[in-house]
Amino acid sequence: MIVVMAASKVWPLPIFFLLIGVFQCVNADIVWPEYNQFCSDDAGPPYLDDEETFPNGGKYHDTSEAIPILQDGQCAPKMMKACSERPNIRTAYFEGPIDCDGNGWYCRIMPDENWKPYNLKGDVNFGHCNTTNGIGDAGFDQDGHCHGSSDDNTYYWWMRDHYHRQYNGRLRCCCGWYNTPDDPQNLYFGRIANRCDYRKMLNRGEAATCRDANEEHNSGYDDIGCKASISEPQIGNPIPEDDSKCWEMAQFGLPEDGDNDDFNPLESPEPTSMSENDGDDEGNNDSEDGGDGEDGEDEEEEDEEEDEDGDEGDNDNEEDEEEEDEEEEDEEDDCEDQKGKFLLKLKKKKGQVVGKKVKKCKWLSKMKNENKRNKICKRTKRHKKFRPAQEVCLKTCKKCDENNSDDEDEDGSGDSDGDEEGEDGEGDGDEEGDESEDEDENGRW
Repeated sequence: MIVVMAASKVWPLPIFFLLIGVFQCVNADIVWPEYNQFCSDDAGPPYLDDEETFPNGGKYHDTSEAIPILQDGQCAPKMMKACSERPNIRTAYFEGPIDCDGNGWYCRIMPDENWKPYNLKGDVNFGHCNTTNGIGDAGFDQDGHCHGSSDDNTYYWWMRDHYHRQYNGRLRCCCGWYNTPDDPQNLYFGRIANRCDYRKMLNRGEAATCRDANEEHNSGYDDIGCKASISEPQIGNPIPEDDSKCWEMAQFGLPEDGDNDDFNPLESPEPTSMSENDGDDEGNNDSEDGGDGEDGEDEEEEDEEEDEDGDEGDNDNEEDEEEEDEEEEDEEDDCEDQKGKFLLKLKKKKGQVVGKKVKKCKWLSKMKNENKRNKICKRTKRHKKFRPAQEVCLKTCKKCDENNSDDEDEDGSGDSDGDEEGEDGEGDGDEEGDESEDEDENGRW
């Protein structure tokens, strides 16, 4: 600005203020990705339709429940630059640009005990170089899904594709595809994974004829395996990795059944540090009231309720689509379930609401466990336009007789939050057992 003004002292004031406005806006975001590399077989909506699919500057990952993992309370070193350039940390971790100095990258998606794997289990492709199976068999492929590239700018396109494929799990990515320079963290050093898929970079204009950048090449890390001399001392121990060259996300992958109907984010989920995240379910620590243990148990119970009725949920999704245009209507008879959705729970991070779970009365009416259904019907929490089940599901929650008698306290609808939370906390032992059983049925590893 100083140079421009010194060279043009006679510019009209409107132009001067226009330039000030331009310079004030350049830090909002960068143009990324630089150009289209979306291929016809990539999962998810076509990139060129993004303005229509995600209006008002929206992103494909706006409905994601993924949680960036911080290192020492800040973005991972290789994500620092992206975090400073992008609107928020989640966008930086999802899109980049990654700071790998042109050495390429590779990501491993591994089971996340707090996140349903969906399609991950159907395309596992690697074994770690700290097990006898992974070292002894270059084709052993039961540890997760590995994918990378020698070109940094393919990261955005691979993340987008595999997110929509619902290869759900815990994501760990690192810089370094080829072993140049000599670096133990690089994939080709031979001590991380026994194999890994590859995504090729497209030049400008090639996307129009590209079918699958994940397959149309001969550059995969195949039939190479772990270097036994380096890997055998690691057997049974964690692989010593350089976290300064890696970054992670928990709960990666498209949530629910792909329609994101139940999760309505209010803002980007709060990142968490590595020490806070390891072995914990971020959501279980965030109560509806922001913090005590009973609320955490209540939230776990709600997740269990959703899993327990998962088989019925498939039909419910179809019914949701049929009723989507009617979900705001509440014109039914006073003693019938209404067509709007009710608030099941709020999701909080560090006391801030980051999302909510909403359900329809048909889901609640099909719940097999009557005790849990009654507990949901006793809740009184509301958020914006979403009311509790007892105000929406009048028939399912048996509120018709109650309304006619004007005796709102008889069925516990007038219970205080404290009573509600205390009752929800009962029976933890049995519920935990049920949850483990559900995990097995859902194919969790």
